[in-house]
Amino acid sequence: MTERRASPGGPTAARTERFADESSKAERVESLRAIGLFGALDDEQLAHLASTLISEEHDAGAVVFHEGDKGRAMYVVLAGTLDVTKTTTDHKARHIAELSAGNWFGEMSLLDVMPRPVTVTATTATRLLRVCPTDLDALYRRGGKAYALLVMNLARELSRKLRTATARLAETCD
Repeated sequence: MTERRASPGGPTAARTERFADESSKAERVESLRAIGLFGALDDEQLAHLASTLISEEHDAGAVVFHEGDKGRAMYVVLAGTLDVTKTTTDHKARHIAELSAGNWFGEMSLLDVMPRPVTVTATTATRLLRVCPTDLDALYRRGGKAYALLVMNLARELSRKLRTATARLAETCD
């Protein structure tokens, strides 16, 4: 079943459907296996995630979320590219990163209740996998090991992002 919902960024609607409805079970499991976030999860755990997660499609130019929005989900890029921007003190959007297949973003919203720190816009037609706190809770209830592996993968990526931000900050302090 495909559903359309208004994009938080404007008139372009995101098309959503269960990831399980998109392709064969084996193809979905292989698709997830190629993404670092799901590293070390076994076939059964990947199949469970593939059967429960929702995918979203965004057209080029659609805003996935705006800086300052409340966040209750993170996203995994299955296809397409996205631009991450941050508003500076002089109200200009500054490019922070470009995301492509295999990347994920918005994970901070799973850890705290602070507003989104950046705006994420699709630069091409994009397909995303949405991961909500309820998805993580279901994974935890199915087996703590899979949950722990996924949370460790999130922590590693947050650490990598913090190291990159620290290096960029150091370059600007000269």
